Parts: sequence; structure tokens; C-alpha cells
Amino acid sequence: MFQRKNHISKFVAIAILAIALIISFQSPNVHAKTEFFSNNHQSPSGLNESDDQTPAITSVSPNHSNNLETVTITISGQNLSDIQKVTLGSIILPDLNIVSFESISVTVPENIPAGVYSLTVTDSNDASASLENGYTINSSGDGSLTLWQEIKSLPEYFGQASVQNNGYLYVLGGRNTNNSTNTVIYAKINSDGSLNNWETTSPLIHPRAYFSSVIVGEYIYVMGGEFNIGPEVDITVEKAHINSNGSLGTWTFTESLSNIGYGFSPTMDSVANKEYMSLSHKP
Repeated sequence: MFQRKNHISKFVAIAILAIALIISFQSPNVHAKTEFFSNNHQSPSGLNESDDQTPAITSVSPNHSNNLETVTITISGQNLSDIQKVTLGSIILPDLNIVSFESISVTVPENIPAGVYSLTVTDSNDASASLENGYTINSSGDGSLTLWQEIKSLPEYFGQASVQNNGYLYVLGGRNTNNSTNTVIYAKINSDGSLNNWETTSPLIHPRAYFSSVIVGEYIYVMGGEFNIGPEVDITVEKAHINSNGSLGTWTFTESLSNIGYGFSPTMDSVANKEYMSLSHKP
């Protein structure tokens, strides 16, 4: 009887050992399968998601429209399947449609002011991504203006005169809190409206502020204005030749104004193929 119980105990011990061995051989496979699925991050639908769930924008198509049309745009990027809001600047765009993890579409409505806008997407966790200057709304020719953009800064003067000619912008004279200046600067106007760096050219003979300037043919004129704090009123008129590279020749005096004043507004008229300048001014 004792011998039979001993055989049974040995049999049970062998069975337990066999089960333990089976489990130990199977466990690495289970872990490997679990790890394989985890590393691939594959959803049941077969679409792959990235490890980082923060949304990102890579492109938008089309990236422009005019302010009198309504268009549907497609935004491409990563982790876009949870996007709840798309804004153009501060404007929330309607008709949000989730196409995939990498693509969504929205509508850009008409009557949005012309300008260059940043495009921003936001998900349910308030995580967002932006494409700076990613969308442009052009003016349709209705006379409206695009948004103002800061480009090249001017020296810290006020009361300057400015004119443009043949692709160049000129800023002349002006004053700071103490004195007027005779400085003249100019910059080339690029095709997109931006400016090259400012350059100095021939200075005025008289420092002056609150004066007028006009271009006639190949010459630029300045007239009237104030000298310094006081003010001391200037009735002189100067002219300079405009060179082909935008720089100016030496300034010379021409006929002075007949009346003392400042704040002149010149007007050009053509009579019998001759140019005439008339002036209105603040006495």
C-alpha cells in the first residue's frame, strides 16, 4: 500500500514538471507575439499610427484662393484622425472631414480678407500644429487690400517725404526730436512687394521735414518744409538726376517757391506736351 502511494506521488510530480516545462516553452512565443504587435502599432483597420500622437502638418492643397470664391482644401500630415478644429488665422473653417490618419479636408469660405494666413489644426487633447504662412487669399480685384506686413524698418525720423520711381522707393529727409536731416535712402522694390536693404544716396543740400517731393522725367524734386525746431520755414527747391541703378546725382537748387510755407502738395499736369507743376500749401 505504501509502495503504491509512492508511485502515485512520483507520477504527480512528473506531471507537474511536464506542465511547467510546457508553459516555459510557450511563454516566449506569447511575449514575442505581443511585442511584435506593440512595435508595429497596427490598428485593426490596417492603418499605421506613429509613436508620437501629436498632430503635424506637412502641406496643404491648394494653398491659395481669392476672396470671392469658396474652395475645399486638403491638409496632409501626421496624426490627423483626431482633429476637432481647423483655423485660418483666427477663423474656424467649416466642413471638417477626416479622410485618414494623414489627411483631412475643410472648406475655405468666400469673403475672407485677402492676405497670407497661418493654418492650424487642433485635436481633442488641445494638441495643435501650425503651418506658418501656409495659405494665401488673393484679392479678386475688387479694390480690397491684403493684410499689412512689416518689411524693412526706417531710421527713427518723422516728417519724411517718399516717392517711387522705376522699381525703387525713396525716403527723403525728416526729423528726430531735435533736428531735421538731409539724409536720402532708397531700396529696390521686389516683384513680391518686399524691399531690398536700404542704401544711402546723395544727401539734400538743406535738411528739411514736412516737405513735398515729386518725380518728373529723370529728375526728383523736393520743395518747402521746415528746417529745425521753431520752425524755420524753407522756400527753396532742390532737384537731382535719377541714375539707372536707382542712385541719385548731386542735388542742385532751382527756382525757389514764391510764397513762404510748408506742407506743400505738388500736382503735375501736361499741357501741350509740356509738364507743369502746381502747388497747394499750408500758409
